Amino acid sequence: MVTIGFSSVSKSDEGAQVRVFLPTYRRPALLPRALKSLLAQTFVAWKCEVHNDDPMDPFPAELVKSLGDSRIELHHHERNIGASASFNLFYRPTPEPFYGLLEDDNWWEPEFLDTMVAEMRSHPQVVMAWCNQKIWEELPDGSWRNTGLFVNAAEGLSTPRLAVFGNFRQMLGSLHGNGAMLMRSRPGETYETPADWPFVAIEPLRERMIQHPLLFVPKPLAVYCKTLQTARSENRAEWAVVQTILAATFLKHCGYSDLRLAAFFAEARNMRPPSTTAIILAALMETKCRRLLRYSRPLDWLLLFRGLVRRPHVFWQVLQSRRHHPDWWNSLDRHSAARFEEQRLNSAKDSSPIKSNEAPAESDAAAVLDRRAR
Repeated sequence: MVTIGFSSVSKSDEGAQVRVFLPTYRRPALLPRALKSLLAQTFVAWKCEVHNDDPMDPFPAELVKSLGDSRIELHHHERNIGASASFNLFYRPTPEPFYGLLEDDNWWEPEFLDTMVAEMRSHPQVVMAWCNQKIWEELPDGSWRNTGLFVNAAEGLSTPRLAVFGNFRQMLGSLHGNGAMLMRSRPGETYETPADWPFVAIEPLRERMIQHPLLFVPKPLAVYCKTLQTARSENRAEWAVVQTILAATFLKHCGYSDLRLAAFFAEARNMRPPSTTAIILAALMETKCRRLLRYSRPLDWLLLFRGLVRRPHVFWQVLQSRRHHPDWWNSLDRHSAARFEEQRLNSAKDSSPIKSNEAPAESDAAAVLDRRAR
């Protein structure tokens, strides 16, 4: 067992090609399932770090010991550091060529690592790949049900494809999911988020830090589990602030035509619930986004004012966010600018660039489940 505080202790394991990070916090019923799926992988050249974030919980250590697999190593945090700080330990260079994140409430299909490693090797320019996920949900009695739904909309295409930055979903969210991705380890490349950045939006921020294009594998090789309890905050003000910052920094640097900006506004209007309030607030907070307001409609403003009347403190926190959270704004502004500059350079080099709207579509059902979790 390795005891750590705030730094990950990674030992090179000869022959290992993937380092798997498995964070856990008081999940005695679910952790064994996640580890079972790892042990069932057809790709066996992996090394796993189980990170126990509850210093008082002996179960993870007992479980790891009982498995008797030298590839699995327990990392016991000296004190509880929380989900965001724990995840920051994982997005650092590793001795292995690749690394992934298996959350204790999710699991992988047996061919996950085999497929993802093969695709990453076939696309050496890609830093991150992710696959589609099946959606399971926890029932009140503790049992689990396969919803038959997927995080990304079901499609006939099975061939992996690249996704450049700039998709509508990346304005307010992300394409990838933590538990469905594989990262390429490169010396000096870390993707640590600000310590106080809300965990509810950890994937959108980190995705903006990562070089594009990404690689999407349509096959559902991972399982996303909708648990009754979640580490994600239900703080509405916090969520409104991060949505506004995400939208403002995206729209500030995108350089899109009026036609495409109007289409973005229309797409936000068609979401359930609509996301037009985030765009309007972004335009009010960032002067370079003001022209977006010309595409707003009276009903969009009515929705905003209704929210203002119901929760004035939320809007106050959004308006104060530049002063209270300059690191959040600066980080997203810097990374958003880098991603769009990268996109423009890649498009100039490629005579037939992959369009950003070719990124996989989020299924309506997945969007509903995701909002419930938030």
